[in-house]
Amino acid sequence: MENDYGNITLTREYNDEHIEIEVDWDDLTDEDSSFPFVVSITKEDYVIGLKFECTAISDKIEINDFSIEDYEYPDQFNLTDKLKEGFVKYLEMRGIEASTSNSLHKYMMSYKNNRDDVNYVRWLKTLKKLLKYDGN
Repeated sequence: MENDYGNITLTREYNDEHIEIEVDWDDLTDEDSSFPFVVSITKEDYVIGLKFECTAISDKIEINDFSIEDYEYPDQFNLTDKLKEGFVKYLEMRGIEASTSNSLHKYMMSYKNNRDDVNYVRWLKTLKKLLKYDGN
């Protein structure tokens, strides 16, 4: 997990796939447990991959958009509800499910609400390293 002050990125490997989930801190609110996120999945031997734009809603994940990197939709492409359901099952098989997003939301809200304290402690640790006397 990478925490980049404005974004959080989760990565994992599943069989021969690299999976990355990106969430923007600015999309989080205290009032609503739903939040948008992007899932990118690339196969080990392929340069291109799948990209899902999703919304986590308390007990489910909704897919808002889907793309294949570096490819344009064919004119007749329609992201139907049935296709969305199939993609949700595809994501669930890779561990991306509502319960995971609920835990992620709790973690992120906890961090967001305490961000100033966390950043201050991080700053103090950096300062300590810079000022540490090494005995020479």
